[in-house]
Amino acid sequence: MAGFTAVGSLVQNNGNNVGSVALANVNSQAVGDVIVVTGQVGSTGTHISSLSHSGVTTWTKATSATTTTPFASTVEIWWGVVTSVATATLTVTLSNATGGDCEYAAQVFTPPSGTVSTDVTGTNTDGTSTVNFPTLAPTNSNELYVAYAFVAGVGVAGSTTGYTYTITAHDKCIICWNGNITASTSPTASETSGSSSFDVAALIQVTGGGGGATASGAPFTSVGHPGPRVPDNTFRQGPR
Repeated sequence: MAGFTAVGSLVQNNGNNVGSVALANVNSQAVGDVIVVTGQVGSTGTHISSLSHSGVTTWTKATSATTTTPFASTVEIWWGVVTSVATATLTVTLSNATGGDCEYAAQVFTPPSGTVSTDVTGTNTDGTSTVNFPTLAPTNSNELYVAYAFVAGVGVAGSTTGYTYTITAHDKCIICWNGNITASTSPTASETSGSSSFDVAALIQVTGGGGGATASGAPFTSVGHPGPRVPDNTFRQGPR
């Protein structure tokens, strides 16, 4: 069985003390594609409250983790299975509009046929210029490993075999993925002008088979969201 294949390019955008971030032209190619959203907001008291895209009915939060290293932040990974093909803006709505600096990115993948769900997730904190993404072991074959490293300095792409790396345009952080994970994996990267990072990763799996991809797990519908939370007012400080 083939693994997950990236479709098109990573779409990115950012903001500062905003209630939402719009990712324009997130283009699904077929029903059953999976849209993965990664990113961070500079406060431990702010998080993604909802996602919306006309091609996706239900969104699933793979993982959400807070940190104060290298700066106060909430880092998240979400995904949704495409139910209707669309070229549309994907809107990331935050729980409040005072979370400080934030950036989010979306990538479309074509998965194997079957039911999509989150397998395992992990976090890691590094105190050197080496970025050690979380070591994750898949339950099944051909899983999708997706990770985001929130770095203190400027991210540098790694060279782990099979992985695609992107340095984000705004915060110079690192997104990486590999759509054919069949064994325990530990990708690495690095950073310059800094020596600490907080790394979050998820393995997304497909089980069953036949009839295209469908979603499983704890769903989060894109209609409505909880009210604002009180922010902790600990924002990322200073220029990159």
